[in-house]
Amino acid sequence: MLFNNGYPMNYQYMMPQMYLPQPQPPQQAQQQPQNGGSFYFVNSQKEAEEWVVGAGQTVFFFDRNTSVFYIKSVAQNGLSQPLEVYEYSQKNKNDEIEKHDDEIEFATKEELDQLKEQIDDLKKWRTLIDE
Repeated sequence: MLFNNGYPMNYQYMMPQMYLPQPQPPQQAQQQPQNGGSFYFVNSQKEAEEWVVGAGQTVFFFDRNTSVFYIKSVAQNGLSQPLEVYEYSQKNKNDEIEKHDDEIEFATKEELDQLKEQIDDLKKWRTLIDE
């Protein structure tokens, strides 16, 4: 091998290689973790607040010392939602569960027609006042 100026002869004839991107194999879509509702036991509300929850996750915390549970959620963008606090109590199977049978009242067609007439009258008075 001959040397010219301290470099091998073939070095001066080498061309810089152009970067050609190699085709990438198709990637499979990553499955988002299922929000299965993980739950943990904590000793206080402070402990639940300090618990680190991943983005897009919801975690349930059961307090060992009181009859409450907490729900902590973090949105997909990483913003933490306020900690939700709930009380729970045990019900006997013979206890009646409070029902909300509030009667819903709907307006009849006649009542709506009367209301329409009143609105039309008010519009007439408004146009008289504006003139």
